[in-house]
Amino acid sequence: MILLVLTDASFVQINTAAEALNSSFHIPNYVTGVVIAVVSVAVAISGTKGIGKFCGAVVPPMCLLYIVACVVVIIANISNVGSAFAMVFKYAFTPMGAVGGFTGSAVMLTMTKGGARGIFSNEAGEGTAATVHATAKTDHPIHQGFYGVVEVFIDTIVICTLTGIALLSCGPDLWTFVGEDGELLQGVALTFEAFRRTFGNVGVCVMGVCVFLFTYSSYLGFFVEFRTSLEYVFHDKVVKYLKWIFFAIPLVSAWLEVSFIWDMADMVVGFIFIPNMIAILALSPQVLEMLKEYTAKCKAEKQLKQ
Repeated sequence: MILLVLTDASFVQINTAAEALNSSFHIPNYVTGVVIAVVSVAVAISGTKGIGKFCGAVVPPMCLLYIVACVVVIIANISNVGSAFAMVFKYAFTPMGAVGGFTGSAVMLTMTKGGARGIFSNEAGEGTAATVHATAKTDHPIHQGFYGVVEVFIDTIVICTLTGIALLSCGPDLWTFVGEDGELLQGVALTFEAFRRTFGNVGVCVMGVCVFLFTYSSYLGFFVEFRTSLEYVFHDKVVKYLKWIFFAIPLVSAWLEVSFIWDMADMVVGFIFIPNMIAILALSPQVLEMLKEYTAKCKAEKQLKQ
């Protein structure tokens, strides 16, 4: 859990935030890393409530703006949407001789990458989000669990799907576009190129701020998970020193290569996913009992109101 949170928050989120500001405003990655480290320490000192208020104020409007922007990109390239969906199925099932040399290699690669990215985007099956949901004040655990289901739906089914279709609808040449360094665009820089083609530089700047706020709020939210994990494993006297590692890593992760960041993230996800899925299966009978209890409780409350 500790390794995953550090990888997701202090490496992936910070690197994406730095790339977003670099692609939008040409701010050097190392500058973003330093500023984030300093500001985050100040925010974290205010405690969990301060982090919650910040994320609660930033995330909803930012998500809405991003969704609207993706829809506009898709509408602007509506003639390519059919071919975009065709590309999804074509490259998911077309054999790739270069990968393993057998017919099912493309399907296996698609499932592997799709699973890794899906798990990473919404934390379903990792067990990390449970540390945050556990801090909520709720009338029943199942009630809070439903928020987790909605969280996964909005994150992956809505936002990630819209992003993918927006990219694919811009045309196949988008994947051959290179940046100022002569390298093929990857990660958030590729998404920004799709927005640039639709909105121009002004739209890219707006989206750059949105992506930065999204990744930064995610980074701060992960601090709760990181501290919770530390408190569970180590003594309180040790935790007050180890927690600062969370704010030191951005000084380095902001300027690392995107491919290296994601390779590391995929590896760490595998470490935590397998044992957590075993735990979920073992605890599933208890969850079903709690679900029955919650359903009966809701029915009883409904009858009282009638």
